[in-house]
Amino acid sequence: MIYLRTNCYIYKMLHHFSDFYCFFNDGDTELTLRINWDHFYIFSGNYQVHDIWQNSDLGITKELMNFTIGSHDVILLRLIKSP
Repeated sequence: MIYLRTNCYIYKMLHHFSDFYCFFNDGDTELTLRINWDHFYIFSGNYQVHDIWQNSDLGITKELMNFTIGSHDVILLRLIKSP
């Protein structure tokens, strides 16, 4: 588990050459995150970002991404190495 900021936690899981990130908002209000994947210091190359529960591709890790997480809600992302 990685503590990101007040009321937001990140859980990282590894599975068959993919990284999964679960962002959890345990606060009582909606939370907006702006993610710069370079700050995670774990990637070499680019990764495709896929929202598991929405079943949608969101872009690649070289792009800044914005997420809004509802109160006591989560988002689950799968990062897959781009060729």
